[in-house]
Amino acid sequence: MSCTDEEKVELAAYHLRDQAVTWWDMQKTIFGEQHITWLMFRDAFERQYFPATFCLARRQEFLNLKQGDCSVLEYNAEFSRLAEFYPQLVAQDYDRMHQFTKGLAAYIRIRISGFPGSSYQEVLDRALFIEMTQQQITQEKGQDKQSSQKRGNKGQSSQTTTGGSSRPQKAGRTSDGASRPPQHDWKKDRIGSRWHESRDCTLKAQLEATKATS
Repeated sequence: MSCTDEEKVELAAYHLRDQAVTWWDMQKTIFGEQHITWLMFRDAFERQYFPATFCLARRQEFLNLKQGDCSVLEYNAEFSRLAEFYPQLVAQDYDRMHQFTKGLAAYIRIRISGFPGSSYQEVLDRALFIEMTQQQITQEKGQDKQSSQKRGNKGQSSQTTTGGSSRPQKAGRTSDGASRPPQHDWKKDRIGSRWHESRDCTLKAQLEATKATS
């Protein structure tokens, strides 16, 4: 907005509320008849509501700012808020870009270091893209893990079903409801009868040989 100093002061004073209105009325009496510039208003306002100790604390917070568990957008919003308390540190776009990059998450910094940006906005866009790509990879890995777990559960259930089929057969029931004995294994009987027949033949041959000798 193309405003004069007087218009800037009037516009700022119009938005004051509650105790700030009382403060400004008192401040105007201190200024007296002199022309109040925007710089005079801002200095007086910051001394009242942003004391030196508060500004120093915010500056230190800005220097130590890290992305941590926040998203890139959340980190950028906090970065812009705290940068207002240390304007001389980020006055140049290169300095702002460098300070912003220092606080990014490690995996983003590593990928950006291979292709350094030329402006703050370029680094911000690249960081957002890297974050989005990483989220997609994590989501795909989670889906693959769930699929492998489902396949493993199906394999276990099929093995359990196959193992249960070897249990001995229970007696069933006929159509009229009467109990039906389990099926007889005739194969075993045939094998057993052959063994008995061969054994009887052997004994018979031994007896005949003994009689002939006597």
